[in-house]
Amino acid sequence: MSERPNLESLVGRTVGMRIPALGLNKTIHAKVLGVELSGLWIEAAEITETLLTAAGQTIAPRTLILFYPFSQIEYVMEFVEVPSLSGRMLRPESPA
Repeated sequence: MSERPNLESLVGRTVGMRIPALGLNKTIHAKVLGVELSGLWIEAAEITETLLTAAGQTIAPRTLILFYPFSQIEYVMEFVEVPSLSGRMLRPESPA
């Protein structure tokens, strides 16, 4: 991804995101299916599992796709095709 990132360029890709309203206090992986002015259409196995568990179900007859408004999304992250190193790897510790 050499051009300036935008959400429309992520449609069809899997990204990391955090949606605190779900009660999952971690980054989840979701496939971006669409972008609207107020939010994102996504498909995410972890969200499906959470909703099925809350409903006392073990299977859904169809794949769930969900719309989340931007106000409920804390962040969206995508990886670029360039290696990333920790700053510690680049600065060896000096002897004590």
